[in-house]
Order: sequence, then C-alpha cells, then structure tokens
Amino acid sequence: MGGCDRRRVDHAFRSPAEQVETEWVESETQELARIHARIIPTATVTPPGNLTPMRALLVRHGVTAETGKVLTGRRPGVPLSDRGKLEVRAVAGRLAEMSVAAVYSSPIRRCRETARILSEPHELTPLTDRRLVEADYGNWSGRQLKDLGKLKAWQHLMAAPARFRFPDGETLTEVQDRAVAALEELADTHGDEQVVLVSHADVIRTLLCHYLGTPLDLIHRLHVAPTSLSVIDLSQTGSVQVPVVNRSFDGIASR
Repeated sequence: MGGCDRRRVDHAFRSPAEQVETEWVESETQELARIHARIIPTATVTPPGNLTPMRALLVRHGVTAETGKVLTGRRPGVPLSDRGKLEVRAVAGRLAEMSVAAVYSSPIRRCRETARILSEPHELTPLTDRRLVEADYGNWSGRQLKDLGKLKAWQHLMAAPARFRFPDGETLTEVQDRAVAALEELADTHGDEQVVLVSHADVIRTLLCHYLGTPLDLIHRLHVAPTSLSVIDLSQTGSVQVPVVNRSFDGIASR
C-alpha cells in the first residue's frame, strides 16, 4: 500500500476530535512555513493628517497550558485551555454589543481560536494577517520563563529592549514596524469602522508604544493580560487616541 493510501486509511479511522486537531496542526504549520519563507512587510510611516479613521480593538489571545510558564513564541500546536476558551467566550459576549466590521488574527493557533470565538456573535469569518504573528523569539522559544529569567541576556532585554535581538530571532523594533504597517493598511480598508485585531502581548505592546509616543525601551511598563482589550482610535486629522489599555470586562485585567 502506498504512502498516500496509508494516510487515507489513517484519516478514516480518526475520531472527529482527532481530525479537527490534525487540521489545526497542519494549517498552522503551513502558515508558519510561509512566514519563515518570506520577509514580512514593514511599516511605511503615514504622514500626519493622512491617517484613515478607524477604531482598532486589540485583544490578546486567551490562556493556554503554557501561559505564564513557557515562552511559547511561534511553536505550533498549542491550543487554548478550557479556561482560556471560557474567558474568550465572556469577551465575545461583551463585544457582541458592539458593531464590528471584521476580525483579523495572528496565524498562531491560540489567536485563531480566540478570533473564531469572537467572530461568532457577528457572523464573521476571521481573517489572518501574518504581520500580527508573535515575535520571533528564536532559540528562546519553548523555554521555561523561570530559566530565561536567570540569563544575563534576559537582563539586557529588561534594561534596553529596543536594542535587543532575540537569539536568532527578531527585535521589538521589527515587530513594531510590521504591526504598525498592518494596522494602518487595515485602516485604509475599514475607514470609519471598528475592527478586532487578535494578537500577542508583545505585538500589542509595541503598537501601544507607537501610538502613545512611548519609547520601546519603556515597553515593560505596559501590561497586556490574556483576553484583555486595548483600543486605538485613528482620526483623519492625524490625531490618535488610546482610550483603553489592558482592560478586562471584570475590571482590571488579571495577570
């Protein structure tokens, strides 16, 4: 029996849950391969007065089994935990009261699962934007945070994050460039509309720094909890407001 036939036989004997899991892993792996195979577009600075008005609702993904313990990064196959799904559904219930034109997501599974739940009340199909992908932490990905915290390089990251490059990975400046490019190009598509962007803590924090006018070296002063909401308002006059940072719908976002 050929390899292709064996795959068809294996697929036939999988349970529905196993088939769904396989589809998640395969789609996430393929998307990450595309990201690594090409350069992600970076930002073009939009001159003051040329911004397209849009309200961006920035939502961090829900918790996983690794949240707060492991620097998951871009590793595939890490889904939301049961708690994470429950908390995202609570956020979806609150966002259901708002008018949402579109939901965009990082291609990482924990974000795509979050985006799918948030999209349901609006009967939308979430779209993927690769520029919202997690920071490339290089060979730190998958390591325990308690172990990383003991490294001298971690101290450098805390002291001067704007100049720090993750080992074999990105700088936060590069993360910020692509995230700003994504948001401002989406504004051109969704002028005068509200759009949900589901991404990761560091991606959202770099966006907040950019639009607050805060140097990236102060990024660690910002906290973005799982399922928290931050809001960025762009106006056609070139002015920007950030009326909400790290808000949970129970009050102050948990850590």
